[in-house]
Parts: sequence; structure tokens; C-alpha cells
Amino acid sequence: MNKKVLAAMLSIAILCPACGQDIKAAETEGTTNVTYEAVDEYEYFNAMIDTYYDAMNAELGVIAWLKNTDPEEYIVQHKQITEKYHDLYDLDVSESIYDVFSEEDIQTVARVIESETKGAPFMSKVHVANVIFNRYQDSTCNFPSDLSEIVTQDKQFARQAKSATEETIHAMEYAYILGDTTDGAMWFNVDGIKSWAERNRERLFTDEVGHTFYR
Repeated sequence: MNKKVLAAMLSIAILCPACGQDIKAAETEGTTNVTYEAVDEYEYFNAMIDTYYDAMNAELGVIAWLKNTDPEEYIVQHKQITEKYHDLYDLDVSESIYDVFSEEDIQTVARVIESETKGAPFMSKVHVANVIFNRYQDSTCNFPSDLSEIVTQDKQFARQAKSATEETIHAMEYAYILGDTTDGAMWFNVDGIKSWAERNRERLFTDEVGHTFYR
């Protein structure tokens, strides 16, 4: 049996040693409350897992205000909370870039984002990261299927940066975990510059540093 599952079962046994006993969690501020009638260990376990998910979502709710005021701090705390519940209780949480891509891919993409957005606000970095991830997930425009090949295609992205800041890595994580912020953009350019996308694709928006996004 999975050790984390066993630990959860043992905690349930401590809470309710008598099978079939009603369990009513005390209503206390800052905790997730649940009332259920235990029938067997399987139902005990499922109820506890639901409680852990509720607790995790409650913690994420507490930091939700950061999403609009400090999105970089939001993704840092979001990761800390979800990783804690995954490690303690083996909960399924959103995949991160580290679950899907190699360290080489991550660093290659991070350097491209750094090149395109050096000195730009956090959300501008997130938008560029989303363009790259949107190309990776697209099946209609014949982009390469490999993440590093997408960003190293000729005349597609700047690549002069030799390293990337922690902020840029956080922007990649934000884009991948929390989803697209560009409404499906797969191209961008500096506003005012004539480009293939400007002539042929739908214009979506221009961000605060002058990047215009298209799909």
C-alpha cells in the first residue's frame, strides 16, 4: 500500500477508532469542515482526501488577491501550497514545467523569454511564455513538436541572453500552471513594426511594453 495512503488511513483510525461512528469536524476558523457517516475504510479515506483538497483550495483562496497585485508572488506561494499537499497527502495537482519538459528545454525557453522581455514587467514575460506554450500545444500551424526547436526556429525569437532571471522562470511557471493569458496568441512583435503576423493574423492586444499579440 502507498505509504501516504497508509498514513492517511492511520490518521483516520486515530480520528475514529470505532467503525461506523459519525464524524463531525469542529467548526473552527481557518479550517475546512466536513460531516459524514463512515461506512468503511475506503469511504473514510475518500472523505479525508476530499477534506485535504478542500483545505488546499482554502489556502489557495487566501492568496487569490495576489494574482492581481503581485502575480509573481502569487505563483511562488501557489507552488508552495500545492507541492505541500502533494508531498504530504499524494494529492493530484497541476503539472508544472518540471513534470513535462527537460531542464535543458526549460533553460532554453527561459533565455528566449529573457531576450524578448529583459526589463519588462512580470506579466509581459508571462504573455511571451504563453505564445511559446500555445505553439507547443497547437496542431494546425506546423510548428515543431519539440519545445526547444520551437524557440530556436530561424527568425522567430530573439536568443541573445546567456541566462535567465528567477523572475523569468516564475513567469514560465505561471504561464504553464495557470493557463493562457493571451487568448490564444501564437505570434507577437514590437508594435508598429510590419510583420507577417501583422498582415495575416488577428490582432489581439498590445501590452504595456509595446508587444502586440496575434492569433
